[in-house]
Amino acid sequence: MDLSMNEVEAQARKAAKGADYSWGEAEDIGKAVRWLCKRGVNGCEHLAQLLLAKPDPKNCPIRLGILILDNAKNLGDTLTSFGSVAEPALVIPFAAFASAQIERPLAIQAGKCSVIVSESAFEITGEPMRNKSVIEVKATAKSPKLMTSVSRASPQRETWETLDKFAHRTYAPATEESRMLGAGAGISDND
Repeated sequence: MDLSMNEVEAQARKAAKGADYSWGEAEDIGKAVRWLCKRGVNGCEHLAQLLLAKPDPKNCPIRLGILILDNAKNLGDTLTSFGSVAEPALVIPFAAFASAQIERPLAIQAGKCSVIVSESAFEITGEPMRNKSVIEVKATAKSPKLMTSVSRASPQRETWETLDKFAHRTYAPATEESRMLGAGAGISDND
């Protein structure tokens, strides 16, 4: 599949809402998935896995990311530790948004994976992030290498279908009354 970043963000937002996140959280999720995809990370896959896993709110990367973002001004040089987090890669965009607020890069440690993130770039070293990793975040003076951004996303069809199933939960079911009031073709479909 070859999709625009607008399509990715809109689908992620609808899928998140279909998975019972609030509209505000869904907006943030759409932006986070877009941020990842724009930097060559398959954000759609991470979101699909998260929605299928239905994580406990205590280990939800979205709620953790929003917490980091809401408390960005309090993130200093001291390490802030968070428990076991599902799909921890979804925390990276929120750390980038927080980094923009405090005008300093943030360091994220997730198991044996280290990430330095700023508003526009991130750098990963060590092993890949593992699901259910303990996350530690602190401000840092080290800057990440600038990464090239991509303008299109290429999620797997199965991943996109998973997001689509969650997105469909936000649609109102068709009724005879809605058809009569102008939704759809109504009584006659002369196309």
